Amino acid sequence: MQFSSNLSIQDIVSFGLKHEKARVEAASYNMAIANVALPNKKANSVLHVKTNLSFLNDIQNSIHIESIPNANTKSVYEPSHPLADKMGMVFYPEVNTATEMATLVSASRAYDANIRIFNTIKDMTTKAYEIGK
Repeated sequence: MQFSSNLSIQDIVSFGLKHEKARVEAASYNMAIANVALPNKKANSVLHVKTNLSFLNDIQNSIHIESIPNANTKSVYEPSHPLADKMGMVFYPEVNTATEMATLVSASRAYDANIRIFNTIKDMTTKAYEIGK
């Protein structure tokens, strides 16, 4: 992978922080709506974080949280539910909570790692300035 010459380590760490924050937000949202009934089978709103492959050339605009088109739904027989269809089925987004929890844990750890990298860079820069005095 070739890095753009105008990017600094701080830019890359900043991208990492933004990306992991977006992953946490998407996974949290998906878990929050896991048991929320959908108005119809096609109204799924599960989120996914998408990163452009050329993210190093455009760090500011490379992370997008988007709805997954045609995501799967699960149907549950609940004829008394206000959103039940003619067959008595209510549709819910198909969210794998174990996968979402794993995403939350890994994104949280990666976010912490990026913070440690940033702090290390800051400390190294401070030491370099002290040596240069």
